[in-house]
Amino acid sequence: MRRLIPDGMNIPRGYGLAFRDFQARQHVCYPLGIHLIVKTAAALYWRFIYLYPSFWERAIHRTEDKAYEDGYNRGYVKGLEAGYENAKRLIYDKINRML
Repeated sequence: MRRLIPDGMNIPRGYGLAFRDFQARQHVCYPLGIHLIVKTAAALYWRFIYLYPSFWERAIHRTEDKAYEDGYNRGYVKGLEAGYENAKRLIYDKINRML
């Protein structure tokens, strides 16, 4: 019932393309009519996987976000504060020299 067709080959008569297997570099074909059911099920499966990540994937994303936030706070914000303090010190030094 299921036929695997390598890249570049013709789809057999009476069969329809259900989905492409990228790892095996093949197309998965089923008889006409059934291929629509399989194609819809595969599309729903992948949409579900992308829209609702697992607990571990959410934990990984939270960890990555925390790491980016820590790097931002340690790098950009600290540099901005140091630059502000340096500019403030230079201005106060100029003012004190003028007086």
